[in-house]
Amino acid sequence: MKSILPAIFCLIFASSLLAQQSNGVGTTPDFRGPVGLQMYSLRDYVSVNAELGLKLAHDLGFVYIEPSNSFNSTYEEYRAFMEKYKLKAISKNFGYGDLLSDEKIDEMIAIGKTLGVKYIGIAWIPEMNDEKVEEVIRVFNHAGERIHAAGLTFTFHNHGKEFTPWEGGKEGETMFDRIVQETNPENVKFEMDVRWVTAGDPIALLKKYPGRFVLMHVKCDSGKNGMLLEEGTIDWKAVFAAAQEIGVEAYFLEYDDVRNIIPNTIYNLRYLESLK
Repeated sequence: MKSILPAIFCLIFASSLLAQQSNGVGTTPDFRGPVGLQMYSLRDYVSVNAELGLKLAHDLGFVYIEPSNSFNSTYEEYRAFMEKYKLKAISKNFGYGDLLSDEKIDEMIAIGKTLGVKYIGIAWIPEMNDEKVEEVIRVFNHAGERIHAAGLTFTFHNHGKEFTPWEGGKEGETMFDRIVQETNPENVKFEMDVRWVTAGDPIALLKKYPGRFVLMHVKCDSGKNGMLLEEGTIDWKAVFAAAQEIGVEAYFLEYDDVRNIIPNTIYNLRYLESLK
């Protein structure tokens, strides 16, 4: 282990030099990004010491992040650590239960403003069926209106269960289609997690709903080393081209599997920078 660590940290240092460009690491003239990091990926670090996790994000070369939990810090302290390491937060996800009362929604808004984000939303619906999707649409529309009135924008991050068939929709449409079609396009936006959309067609979905997707999670778990984008089956060049065409504003690397998180992140950033 001791012989590996110096090489890893040399790579981290070399990567961090690229953060001098305005969008940070992972961008090219063809892929403008910006590429950020979903801080859930560094949970093994942030859960022990929030500042340590944020410093690591900076040392990896990131300028933009999507905070997860503040863990052992207040959100005010978390914001101070972000400023110390010149990190900018674009969005923050919460739990579905936080949308079920105005008091909780207002807490989300307050945390979002403390962190300086533009988007706040949720990343998980506990179940999905005809009755639940009707509730979800009502909840999203109400929360989206309240969040919009406060100067922020609500987003929903998909998982796989939303891509079950929508019996009342057109041929091939899913529960996700229903959520998009029956929510207010001004108040309810979406964060596409490409890994989970591969239950369908992420490129077709981006083109079907231009203006609705504003954020993206760049993630794939089909590579032999866990989470290497180039070893998966997703055509990332085509996905990014479609995303940029319809106005996706930011892209976040995210890892469900945190083994080899540092070298995998470096490899993925180099891969993104190689796309032409």
